[in-house]
Amino acid sequence: MRILIRVLGGLVALLVLAGVALAVMLPRLVGSEGVRTRIVDAARDATGREFSYGELDVGILPPRLLVTEARLAGETDAAAPMLESADVQLRLALMPLLARSVVVDSLVVEGATLRLVRTAEGIELPEPEPEAEAATGGQPQPEPAREAAPAAAESGDMALAVRRIDLRDVRLVLEDRAVTPPVTWDLGGLDAEVRGRSLDEPLDVDLSATLASGGRFDLRGRVTPGGSLDLAVDLREVDLAPAAPYLGDGRKVAGRVSGSVAAKGETPDNPSLVVDLRLADADVVLDDLTLTGGARIEADLEQVAAPTGRFAIDATDAVLGYGGAFTKPAGTTATVDGRVTTAEDGAVVLEGTRVRMKNLDAQLRLETGARTRARIDADPFALEGWDALLPALAETPVKGKLGFEALEVATGPLALGGRVRLDGLRVPQSESGELLLRGALVGDGGAVRSEDLVASFAGQELKLDLSLTDLERKPRLQLKSALEDADSNTLLATLADKPDVLSGPLDVDADLALPLTGGAPVTSTIRGTVRFSIEPGRLKGVSLLRSAFQRFGAFGEAAVLAGRVKGGRTLQRFYDDEFQSLAGTLRLGGGAARTDDLRLVYRNYRVDLKGSVGLADQSLDLGGTLTMDEEVDAALQGETAEGQQPAAIPEGGSPRRRSRTLSLARVTGTLENPQVVLTRDAVVAFATRTGSIGRRRDELSRKIDERLGEGSGEQVLDVLEGILGGRNRR
Repeated sequence: MRILIRVLGGLVALLVLAGVALAVMLPRLVGSEGVRTRIVDAARDATGREFSYGELDVGILPPRLLVTEARLAGETDAAAPMLESADVQLRLALMPLLARSVVVDSLVVEGATLRLVRTAEGIELPEPEPEAEAATGGQPQPEPAREAAPAAAESGDMALAVRRIDLRDVRLVLEDRAVTPPVTWDLGGLDAEVRGRSLDEPLDVDLSATLASGGRFDLRGRVTPGGSLDLAVDLREVDLAPAAPYLGDGRKVAGRVSGSVAAKGETPDNPSLVVDLRLADADVVLDDLTLTGGARIEADLEQVAAPTGRFAIDATDAVLGYGGAFTKPAGTTATVDGRVTTAEDGAVVLEGTRVRMKNLDAQLRLETGARTRARIDADPFALEGWDALLPALAETPVKGKLGFEALEVATGPLALGGRVRLDGLRVPQSESGELLLRGALVGDGGAVRSEDLVASFAGQELKLDLSLTDLERKPRLQLKSALEDADSNTLLATLADKPDVLSGPLDVDADLALPLTGGAPVTSTIRGTVRFSIEPGRLKGVSLLRSAFQRFGAFGEAAVLAGRVKGGRTLQRFYDDEFQSLAGTLRLGGGAARTDDLRLVYRNYRVDLKGSVGLADQSLDLGGTLTMDEEVDAALQGETAEGQQPAAIPEGGSPRRRSRTLSLARVTGTLENPQVVLTRDAVVAFATRTGSIGRRRDELSRKIDERLGEGSGEQVLDVLEGILGGRNRR
């Protein structure tokens, strides 16, 4: 037994002496130029690139390897090195070597700069140079079939395990050429610690880095070689601008993001996500949607490739915009929270989603896919202040309430359903009045129609039959309405801010159509027919009889004076602005209202007109006749005695007994100030009818001089006698 112990002791002593000798001689061996040459050549064969290092040191107790100033060239001579300034220290566990296992106790990389390139095919890694074609006759040779390596326990090969990898003060530069324009991610001060039992088992990761573009992130969790992961990332003031190219043309993103993202799943391309991110100083453009300022995004989603879970977005602190149709100021409530699911056909569905915007609190269901479908329900909400969000309301701020009842919209093709409830909607029409709407607008496939829609203004109620048709191609508004016994003065004061211009009970029957595209003024695009009547009424300050006689100029003055000399009344008493009836049919189109049957009946005369009225400026372009009854005619002749009751035009507008008609060449001006142009025949007929001068020439001349100025009488009477062919000369 003592002999055995002595033998074993001797063997141990020999092993110790051999180990000491190896530890002394091995560093000299690996530091030789021959070893350096072999290492450089082997690296070139493996990567196709030049490799160099500063020093190589090997230790035995414990087994370790140290490489300083390692450098691997770039893809071209002009390119920056792929790896440089790297100090690599490898330490092996001693005992597992006895079981033919290589266990890397630690791998430390310090002070290195690593540059990588990503293309559409993935990360580009160095590859060995292809063998000369001469060796294969210029023909590609199939790779030999690779048999699966047997397990170490079965084949006797050396097993490999890694317990720890440390990265210290490493710089990672990733040039991503898979997007246009290319993006360079520059991570500096990267510290990482990866711990595990072997390359085939889960690895615990703890990593932090600072981005050259701005911000810092920390990553912790576990990954496996098979691709499963359980990671959490904390972001601190990370600049978003470098991510803009990933959004595509016409889109951009800028600002800073902070918060956390946790990813967990069996594969890295379809994990579950828990997100809590905050945007600051954001400037995001996604087609027509814009966001500026701050926002918060929260989500808890399973399988991001087919998401299911909860989400919440709060953009209250942001300025939101959509095209030119919507702008939400910062500070106005804007939140969305709900649940997202994925349908069997891959469509993403938002359900049970609550949308709050200003004072709107709505429930939303949205489905995307081959067709986009949305449904919204909301109790009536006040519209005061919404002009700050909807520029279309800025010029005409709408008040009152609006509600949505199962309002549904589907695209491709457009289909509408549900209703929009108008709950006392008030639309200003002038400084002194407003239009009140109540009822509903109902979706009807590709159109919208009204339901129990009533308009009230100035104490008047008007039932409206409204429809919006062909919404997807050429939207068009059609409107039918009827109004009975309305106060025309109040209506004009409310709708056109023109009080006291027209008064009287108004009946209207309208059938109108208006295209909603093109941007042209309503007055130039509206079409349709309006039938109206006012009986009796008043056009303030407007007497077409006076306008007609004023157009005679001196002839009219002479005739009036002649009537006075003969003892008759003047014509002023017929210049009343009150009428018995005003009625007609207007055909709207091309910016004007055209008529063939406009009739204005006064007490002693009537006017029948044809032509057009401009819708924008109320300009007149009419022609027709003015028919006077016998009392006006007699007054012109001086035959009506003082105190005689004037004859009236009976109902229906036909003068009693004899009548006189003047032909009106044109009626111009505006509704408030019409101007009459007479034909020459009318002037001659008027002068002939009223021009009996005879022996009263001196008296008439004196009266005309008093009215028109000294010397006017003889001139006017000469003209009158010229028209009458001298029949009245003395």
